[in-house]
Amino acid sequence: MKHASLVAILVSIMAAASADAKLEIKDVQAAYGHLGPERKSLDFYPSDEVCFRYSIAGLKLDGDGKFDGELTTTFKGPGGANLLNVTNAITGVIPLGGSSLPGMARLSLPTSVDPGAYTMTVTFRDKLSKEQASFRRTVNVKAAEFTAVALQFSYDPDGKVPAPAGGVVGQTLYFRLKAIGFTRTSGRIAIAMEVQVLDAQGRPMMPKPIRTSVETDDADVVKRASDVSLRGNMSLNRAGDFTLRLTLTDRVAEKAATLEVPLHVAEP
Repeated sequence: MKHASLVAILVSIMAAASADAKLEIKDVQAAYGHLGPERKSLDFYPSDEVCFRYSIAGLKLDGDGKFDGELTTTFKGPGGANLLNVTNAITGVIPLGGSSLPGMARLSLPTSVDPGAYTMTVTFRDKLSKEQASFRRTVNVKAAEFTAVALQFSYDPDGKVPAPAGGVVGQTLYFRLKAIGFTRTSGRIAIAMEVQVLDAQGRPMMPKPIRTSVETDDADVVKRASDVSLRGNMSLNRAGDFTLRLTLTDRVAEKAATLEVPLHVAEP
């Protein structure tokens, strides 16, 4: 695997904690995208997205209320090969007070990633206090099979404004994902997606799911395509706790894969 095929995005913003706490990284959680729901499994696939969010607590601030540090993310594959090593300067102020900020480590797996155990390590070094803190997680990359990967939510159709799985009544929620592991032997790709929302008792909210599909018999596209991108949106018309169910079907091989995530909608 080429190192350049991994894309890392490191984001840190603002939050609050006790001013004199020891530097630590806590509340580490795998997630579907920046603000998406918690990801319960640490199994990943080619073209998937590895994303961990966390909180850095106990930052030291200077006389102007600024913090100054470095954030390093590494990703090591089977055998300890160092596949990614990125360091970013992290500086700024904390407008809401306190001495902590949230962070995110996020990388896209290439289509050529080898199956096996991979370890991601995130280390923050506080230049003012001379302390450092880190966390490490091992993820399991599986061989490609027909499934949904890289689920992301946003408040805009281009995916530039990250969103949780839900929002406030009156908003429109957009989502995108990829299908991988589909059959191409017939010279045709045909992937269908059904979108349904369930209430707390598991009852469907729509008489029929929303359906969309991507199909092609272009020989060059079929030969080269390693994944198929799908997207959709929904109006958040009432408050409540729901489950978003996304069902993908490979119409060529007659295989199906389902992904469910919690959906929370609040009153304004």
